[in-house]
Amino acid sequence: GVRGKRALDWGFVDALAPRNKFDEAIVRHARELAITLQLRSGPGIALPSLSPDVSENRIRYRYVDLDLDPVARTARLLVRGPKDPVPQTAGDARALGAGWWPLHAFRELDDALLRLRFNYETIGVVRIETEGDPALVLECDAALVRFADDWFVREVSLKMARVLRRLDLTARTFFAV
Repeated sequence: GVRGKRALDWGFVDALAPRNKFDEAIVRHARELAITLQLRSGPGIALPSLSPDVSENRIRYRYVDLDLDPVARTARLLVRGPKDPVPQTAGDARALGAGWWPLHAFRELDDALLRLRFNYETIGVVRIETEGDPALVLECDAALVRFADDWFVREVSLKMARVLRRLDLTARTFFAV
């Protein structure tokens, strides 16, 4: 193992504190962080239940469909792009809240992947398909970059990254069509 000073030098830990001053060091470090962080507050975004239409071999959401074929041990995952115009400001995106396409679609994709992972263990191959206007998806991507300093847009981008990591780490064979 690596001892204290070396761990600090190598960047494994942020600080060292003896056991009898550990609580004090935590409070001091938290106060220093609070001063340096520029947190922006705003009203939270309510995340309503997704309430997909679930049948024996299909889970249908607004932007995502998961069609299952247990006999062939395959699934088809369809992701639909946005249909509405892309917000022109970060405030417009916040006003859409949970209904904004990137947040809504990626919440649905996350839910579908979790259902696939835990409820359909025998499915081994998943075919991913997309549907919709690629120009609107690219416009949405550009908006995510353009408004990246907004707290809501940043959280949506982080959610998208987590879902894509989950997709990458799902123990299935994926083919994009």
